[in-house]
Amino acid sequence: MAERHSPGELAPPESLELSDGQVDLATAVYRPAAISGRAPGVVVAPGGLARGNLDAYRWAGERFAAAGYVTIVVTYRGDSPYGDTADIALALDWLDRDAGVDGAKLAVFGHSRGGLAALRVADLDKRV
Repeated sequence: MAERHSPGELAPPESLELSDGQVDLATAVYRPAAISGRAPGVVVAPGGLARGNLDAYRWAGERFAAAGYVTIVVTYRGDSPYGDTADIALALDWLDRDAGVDGAKLAVFGHSRGGLAALRVADLDKRV
């Protein structure tokens, strides 16, 4: 199991833009302070009926990273939830390609709208 750290010991989040050629999504990536080997990865899917707010989910990114997860907090392509599963899949693709992430250990965490999206992704995407 990964060593646990308090959120105050973590590096600031990395800003990252994900793109599939049709949409560009702002994200924030949180990494464990120190870990040997590859870490599990988690996508944090925000709630609300807007595109999502990265700062509002900093608490989740920091706590997952402190627990040893490489964490990516996503935003959405629009105000409606119709594209949410594709947006989360983009984040899963990124985690799957990241050299510091164990692609066999991926998860999605969501709140409100993001919780519904997490359930839909878990049904549709065998990586979760």
